[in-house]
Amino acid sequence: MRELFLLLLIAAQSVIGAAPKCPTTLHPACKCEEELSDRISVYCASVAAETVLPPMEGLALERLQLANCSFDSIETPFKLMSLKVLEIDNCGLTAFNDQSLHSISHSLEELILPNNKLTSVPLLRSLPRLINLNLNDNLINDLPEGSFDGLPKMKQLRVRNNRICSLSSNSLNETKNSIELLDLSKNCLGAIPAAALRNSQQLAYLDLSSNKIAEIGNFNMMNLPRLRELTLNDNLLNKIHPMAFMNVPELQFLYMRNNLISALDGNRLQAFPKLEILDARNNMLSKVPSFKDQPNLKEIRLDGNLITKVETLAFASNPRLQLISLEDNDISVVARNSFDSLDRLVILLLSNNSIKSIDRGMLDGMKNLQQLNMRNNSITEIDKASFTPLKLLTTLDLANNQLKTIGPGTFDVMNKLFWLDLSGNQLRSIKKGVFTKKISNMVLDGNPLECDEDLDAFVHYLVSNKVRTFLPAQKEIACAGPPAMAGILLRDVMIKKAGELKKEEKPKEKGNQQFINSLLPALSIGGLGANPNGGQAGAGLGSLAGLGDAFPGLKGMLGGMGGGQATTPQRTVTNQASASAPAAPAAASAQVAGVSNINFNSLSPTELESLIAALPPMSVDVPGYGNLDVSKLPPSLVAHALRGGQIPGVPKEALDQIIAKYVSMMKEMVANGLRAQQLAAQANQQSQQGPASQQLQQPQVVAAPVQPTIPTNLLVPTAPATAAAPAMPSLPLTPQSLEMLKLLPTGYNISRIPMEVMTAISRGEVPDLNLLPRDLQTHLMSNSNQMLTMFSKNSKGGSIDELLSKLPKWERPDLPTFSPYDINDIHNELVQEEEAAERQAKLRVYSGVALAIIGVISVIVIGLLCYCNRKNQRTNSHPLHRNAESSSTAGPSTSTSSFLQSTSIQAV
Repeated sequence: MRELFLLLLIAAQSVIGAAPKCPTTLHPACKCEEELSDRISVYCASVAAETVLPPMEGLALERLQLANCSFDSIETPFKLMSLKVLEIDNCGLTAFNDQSLHSISHSLEELILPNNKLTSVPLLRSLPRLINLNLNDNLINDLPEGSFDGLPKMKQLRVRNNRICSLSSNSLNETKNSIELLDLSKNCLGAIPAAALRNSQQLAYLDLSSNKIAEIGNFNMMNLPRLRELTLNDNLLNKIHPMAFMNVPELQFLYMRNNLISALDGNRLQAFPKLEILDARNNMLSKVPSFKDQPNLKEIRLDGNLITKVETLAFASNPRLQLISLEDNDISVVARNSFDSLDRLVILLLSNNSIKSIDRGMLDGMKNLQQLNMRNNSITEIDKASFTPLKLLTTLDLANNQLKTIGPGTFDVMNKLFWLDLSGNQLRSIKKGVFTKKISNMVLDGNPLECDEDLDAFVHYLVSNKVRTFLPAQKEIACAGPPAMAGILLRDVMIKKAGELKKEEKPKEKGNQQFINSLLPALSIGGLGANPNGGQAGAGLGSLAGLGDAFPGLKGMLGGMGGGQATTPQRTVTNQASASAPAAPAAASAQVAGVSNINFNSLSPTELESLIAALPPMSVDVPGYGNLDVSKLPPSLVAHALRGGQIPGVPKEALDQIIAKYVSMMKEMVANGLRAQQLAAQANQQSQQGPASQQLQQPQVVAAPVQPTIPTNLLVPTAPATAAAPAMPSLPLTPQSLEMLKLLPTGYNISRIPMEVMTAISRGEVPDLNLLPRDLQTHLMSNSNQMLTMFSKNSKGGSIDELLSKLPKWERPDLPTFSPYDINDIHNELVQEEEAAERQAKLRVYSGVALAIIGVISVIVIGLLCYCNRKNQRTNSHPLHRNAESSSTAGPSTSTSSFLQSTSIQAV
C-alpha cells in the first residue's frame, strides 16, 4: 500500500513539473504569456514564420499570433503538440497551405486571418474541431461550393469587407446545420442571397449591412427558425415585399437604419412576435408605422425620417415598450393620447422637431415616464396642464425652444425632477409660484433675464433651495435688464441674496444667545475662570441653581440646588480657611447629587437646545474615535442624540459613549461651578475680616484650550480604550468635517471613507471624490448642490470656476437608451369610450344598411313567389286545362283494356 502511495505521489509531481512554461529560446520579437489553463500564448510581431516556429516545436499553445509580418504564404509546418487559436494578422498572406496545419488539425478551434490579401477561401480539408473562421478585410470575391467541406463544426464565419457580390445557392450547404453567425457586411451584394441562406437551421446572427441591397423580395428570408438578429444597415433598401419573411419566429433585433425605406407596414412586423428592438433611423418614412400587438417590443427608433405627425394610439398595445425615439424629424403635431397605454415607457425623445406647444392630453398615458427630451423645438409656453401625468419625471430637457412664459405650478407634480434644462430660450422673468419644490440642477444660460423685483422670488428660491445653476464650461448668466442691472452676473445676484438671508437669520440667533447668556452669565466660552469685567470669579454662578425658574423642565434635572443664593459658611475662629475649605466641596457634592438622574425628555426642545447652546466648549474623548468637541455640533443635533435619537454616519455604540461622557462632563461642570461659587463667596467674606484672608487664593477653574479632533483611521470602536493604549492619530474636527457627516446616508459606516478624503476635508480642501466607495459617490451626486455649497464655504476667496475645476467632471448626462425599471399599467378610459362609441355607431349603420338590403331582397322574393302562385292558380282554373287533366287521367286504363282484349283474341 505504501509503495502504491509513493508511486501516485511521484506521478503527481511529474505531472506538476511537466506544466508548460515559457521557453527561453523564443525569438526576441515574441512575447510569451502563461494562461490560466496551464497553457501559454505567444505573440510575435514583424518577424517571419520560418524564424519563430522552430523554437516552439513540441509546445502546447493556447494561442499563437503573428502580426505585421511580410510573407506571401506559410510553407513551414506548425510542429506543435497542440494549438487552439491561430491568428495571422496583416502579413500580406496571399495563399494558405493547409498541410502546414496537419499536426494541429485535431486541436485547432479558431483560425483568424484578417487584413491579408487572400483572394479565395483557403482550402481547409480536415479541421474537425474548427469553430471560428475569420477572413475579414481580404480580397475574396466568392464562396464557391465545397469551400467548407472539411469544417463540420464551424459555427462562426466572418468575411466582412471583402469583394463578394453574389453567392451561389450551394455556397453554404456544408454549414447549414451548424453555422450560428454569418457576417457578410461591407461587400457588394446587390440582393439577399436567399438560396444560400434558406433552411439554415442554427443561424442566429446575420449581418448584411453596408452592401447594395435594394429590396427584400418574397421568400428571401425563409425557414430561419433560430434567427435572432438581422442587420441591414447602410444599404439601398426601399421596399420590403409582403411575404419577405416566412418562418422567422425568433427574431428579436431588426436594424435597418440608413436606407431609403419610405413605408413600413406594421402588419408585416407581426410576423416577429418576439421583436424587441426596431431601428429604422435615417430613412424616408413619412408617418409612424403601426406597432400594434407587439407584446415584446422594447425600443423603437425612428430618428432622422420625414415624419410630420404622430397619430392617436400610434404606439398602443405594446406593454413592454421602454424607449421611443423620434428625434430629427419634422413633427409639428402630436395627437392626444398618441402614447396611450404604454405600460413600461421610461424614455421619450422628441428633440429637433417643430412642436409648438404641449397641449393637454399630448403626454397622457405615460405616468411613469422618467426622461423627456424636447430640446430644439418651437415651444413658446408651458403651464401646469402640460406635464400633469408625468409625476415620476426625473430629467426634462426644454433647451433651445422659444419659451417666454412658464405658468405657476408647472413643475409641482414632478416630485422626483432633479435635472431641468431651460437654456437657450426667451425667458425674461420667472414669476413667483413657478417653482415651489426643489430641483437640484437647473440650466438657465442663454435667457435674457430681467433682474428686477419679479425675479427676486426666483433668486430667493435658487438660494434657499441650493439649486445648482453653474456647470463646468457653461457660459456665465448675465442680467439683460433693467438698465441698472444690465451685465451683472446672476451668480453675483445670488451671492447678494444669500448675504441678505444670512443677515435676516443673525438677529434671531443673537437674541436667543443674549437670552441664554443672561441666564448663565458665568458660563463664558473661556471656561469658569475670572470674570473678564473685573468682578468676582463665579459671581454669576448662582444662576445655575436658578435655571429651574427660567426653564420649568429643568427643575427635575437640578433638583436640590435650591435658589440662586450661595450658602456662606459661618466663621467661628480666626484661622478658618482650612476648616471651611472642605465644607464647600461637600456642599457642592450634596447639590450635584440632585442631577445624578437627568431626564432630558422632561425638557421642551427649546429649553434643551438653549441650554446646550449656552454651555462652554466641551471635548469628549471617545475610545477609538478621538477627541470630539460637542459644542461644534448644532444644538438641535445634540438634543436629538440626548433624547435617544441616532445620528446618520455615527454607529450606535460610538454615539452611546459620546452621550455618556457628555452627560458626565455636564454634571462635573455644574459641580465645579457650585464649588467656585462657594469658594468665591468664602474668599469675599474672609477678605472683609483681616489679613488672614489674603492667604486664601481665589480658586479658578480654567478649562485648558482643547483642539477638537477626529481620528485619522475613523474605525468604528469595538471596545473602550484603556489608559495604556497609545493615542490615535487625529485630525482637526472642522465645520467641513461636520458638514460632510451630514451628507452621509443614514446609518452609513464612516470607516469606509478613505483617510485621504477626510484629511483633505479637515484642511478645507476639495478632496478627490473618486476615492470614495461607489455607493457613496452615487449618493453625493444626488446631493451635489449641498456638497457644492459645503466646499464653496471654504474656497478661501477663490472663484467659482476654480472651485468647479476641482470637483468631478459631471457633464450633462446623455439620456440612456435603456432602463431597468418596471412601471404599472395605465389606461385612458375616455379615449377608449370614445372609440367604442364610434365603433358602435359604425356597426349600427352597417347593420342597418345590411338589414335594408336583406329586406328588399326578401320583398322581391316574396313578390315573385306570389306572382308564380297566382299564375298557377289561373292556369288550373281554365276549361281546356281541366279537359287535358281528365284525358290524361283516363288514358292509362283505356290502353290497358285494349291490350288485354288484343291478347285474348290472339290466344283464341
